[in-house]
Amino acid sequence: RRNEVMSSWTEADGEHHIGGFQKVRADLASAFSQNLAADSGEVRGIMRRMYDLLNDVAPAPLTKTAFLNVIKVYAEHPHLRSRFEAQAPGLTDYVVGAMRAFSEDIV
Repeated sequence: RRNEVMSSWTEADGEHHIGGFQKVRADLASAFSQNLAADSGEVRGIMRRMYDLLNDVAPAPLTKTAFLNVIKVYAEHPHLRSRFEAQAPGLTDYVVGAMRAFSEDIV
């Protein structure tokens, strides 16, 4: 489904999306290095941006249940884990914690 949604994107749409995720990852790494709580307002703001980016490729708005499934992927997928861990050891678990905290905001 993601590929179907993305097939209508222009090159600029794709670059905007990729850049958005890169900025989210950089902001999460920064928050982690500053020892900001994963459930802080600032980190929830970063998570809101991540949630919005994920919704851009979803065929329908992500429900809380769907977002919880995304969290499981982030927690367990080796490629995603290695991407975050390459930035900072422990970052994956921090991101997963931030995602769980943000999931409380999804109605």
